[in-house]
Amino acid sequence: LDSLIDGIDRPITTLALYRRVKPAIARIGCLHTSIGFEEALYESFNEDANCFPLLLAHDSTGVFVLEQLGADDRVRVGDELMSISGQPVEDIYATLLTAIPLDGYSQVGKEALLRYQFPVWYRSMVSVSNAFEVVLRRGQELDTMFLNGVHESLVPGYEDIMARPMTLSIANKVATWQIPSFSRRALKSQKQRFKQEVKRYMRQMREADVHSLIIDLR
Repeated sequence: LDSLIDGIDRPITTLALYRRVKPAIARIGCLHTSIGFEEALYESFNEDANCFPLLLAHDSTGVFVLEQLGADDRVRVGDELMSISGQPVEDIYATLLTAIPLDGYSQVGKEALLRYQFPVWYRSMVSVSNAFEVVLRRGQELDTMFLNGVHESLVPGYEDIMARPMTLSIANKVATWQIPSFSRRALKSQKQRFKQEVKRYMRQMREADVHSLIIDLR
């Protein structure tokens, strides 16, 4: 608590207070313990196109573009993102990952959430803006450009994330089992039951004489 109070020597905005408190709450390690915005602030956010316009994938090698939400065709899927508005993207991820509440210490779940929700988390924890200066790397070349923000309605929400079924694909005796979520609610929305699907997939793999299995939890 002392670290939260330290440095507050004058009135601050609701958003500034939220950004201070959110990481502390997340450290509790409980998905159901969090804080949110007052409704008026949230509604004011959605009056404008102020979300970052790219979906991103983050791994040990860097941060890469998954999808362009806006209409700017200069950005390509697979481009490596180096910075946003002068801030290194790895620093941004460090800020966001400390603010996301999940049970225990699962970084995988946080990374998975940011694949779809980076624009919303960036807005709430880093910056509310209508335009973003980005530095992208393609091979050995760096390219700097300005991107317009997009409305939150273009960012995948919880229902969109959950709207992917569990699937199994088999090729050359290698099976890829994709499990987007273990949530009963998510599986039910896809008319799936985990135990039944497991039995069905195991039967399919035996019949196909599968030698290797890849389990994709993204």
